[in-house]
Amino acid sequence: MGRVGFEDGLGFWGGSVVFDPHGELVARGPFHEEALFIAELDLHQLQRARARLPLLRDERPELVHRELKRIRKSGNHGPVNTGKR
Repeated sequence: MGRVGFEDGLGFWGGSVVFDPHGELVARGPFHEEALFIAELDLHQLQRARARLPLLRDERPELVHRELKRIRKSGNHGPVNTGKR
């Protein structure tokens, strides 16, 4: 979806893009006009690419979700300042 125009002081110019897991351009929306476009991705190719990336291969969404809930509940949303440099 290409968002265009101004909202709350922010400007949106469209030009949305979709890339495959290897960085190849699959689809591009127009600039400066609203648009809705559909792009097909090979889900098997996406799964293979994710399996090759250690960061995503070892991802534990349940742990990330639990920690984000804990941080949100604690009210500590900012960086921790230890006073050390």
